[in-house]
Amino acid sequence: MEVAAGRMHSAYGFYCVWKWIELSRNIQIGELLAKGNVEVMGRYPILFSVLLRSSFYNFIIDLSIFFDKNDDSLSINKIISELNIDNNIKEEIEKIIKSQKINIEKLKNIRNKDVAHFDMHFDRANIPNIVYKEFEELFFAVQKIFNILSTAFDGSKWVWNHFEEDTLRQGQIFFEDLRMAEKMRLDGIEDTLLKPFSKWTDIKRGLEKKEKNVLFHEREIWWCSLGLNIGFEQDGKNDQFERPVLILKKYSKDFLIVAPLTSKEKSGEYYFSFIVRDKKHTVILSQQRAISSKRLNRLMYKVGDSIFDKIITNIKELYPIKDDSRLLGGISGA
Repeated sequence: MEVAAGRMHSAYGFYCVWKWIELSRNIQIGELLAKGNVEVMGRYPILFSVLLRSSFYNFIIDLSIFFDKNDDSLSINKIISELNIDNNIKEEIEKIIKSQKINIEKLKNIRNKDVAHFDMHFDRANIPNIVYKEFEELFFAVQKIFNILSTAFDGSKWVWNHFEEDTLRQGQIFFEDLRMAEKMRLDGIEDTLLKPFSKWTDIKRGLEKKEKNVLFHEREIWWCSLGLNIGFEQDGKNDQFERPVLILKKYSKDFLIVAPLTSKEKSGEYYFSFIVRDKKHTVILSQQRAISSKRLNRLMYKVGDSIFDKIITNIKELYPIKDDSRLLGGISGA
C-alpha cells in the first residue's frame, strides 16, 4: 500500500500540474485572466511546453500501472489480493472499475501508443480533445478505490483536495510572478532608454533659466551642452550632456553656429583634424548647427587663424554654392 500510495501521489501531482496549465488558458477562469496567462505562456513557450507534456506523459504512465496486466506488481487487483479484504469491498471496487471501463481502455490506448513519442499537438487529430477533463472521472474513481483500500488496510483515508488547491493557487502565483518579472524587465528597458531623455529635459530647463550671457568669439572651443539627440546626431556626454564645439560664426550675443568636435580619429571630406596644445581634435564638418549661447558652459581654448581658415575652406568645399558669402552668414575666414 505504501508503494502504491507513493505512485498515486506521483500521478496526482502530475495531474494537478496538467490541470493547472489547461485551466490557466481556459476562459472559465475569466477571459481577461486566461488571456494574460496565454500571453505569459507565449513568452516562455519551451518552459510551458515541457511542463505540459511531461505532466501529461507521467500522469498517463503513473495511472496506467494500476491497470497493467503485463506488470501487475502495482495493479489494483494485485493490491486487493495482497490485502485479503472481504468480498463486499471487492464487489464495491469491481463496480467502480466496471463503471470506468471505457476510460480505462482510453488510458491504455494512449499509453500503448508509446508515450515517449506521443506529441500532444500533432497527435490530437487521432486522439481528439486530450485534456485533463477526459481522465478526471477515472482519476477520481481511482482515488475512491484507494480510499476504500486504505480504510480496509489501516482505517485511514487519504486526503487529496488540499494538494490540488495548493497546486492551482501556487500556479496562479507563478503566473503573476512571471508577469511581474516581465513588467519589471520591460520597465527597466524603458527606463534605460527614456531616463537619459528625461534627465536632458531637466538640464534644458536649467539652461533656459540662465540669465547671465557668456562672452564668446569665433575660433573658440567651448564645452557645450549639445544634449541627447536623435539617430547619428552628435550627443553630449557626461552628466551635463556636454561636448566640445568650435564656434564658426557669432551672429549675436545670444546666437551662434558651431561644429561639434570628437577626440576619435576620423578621416574623409566630412572631417577636419588639427592639434591644439598637443591635443588632437577632429571637427565634424557635416554637423554644424545653430545654438543658443546659453548652451555654452566653459571656454577651453582658441584655435589659430591658419587652422580656422582651413576649416572654413573645407566647409565651403563641402557645400559649394555660387555666392559663398551666404555660407555661414558670410564667414570669410578673417
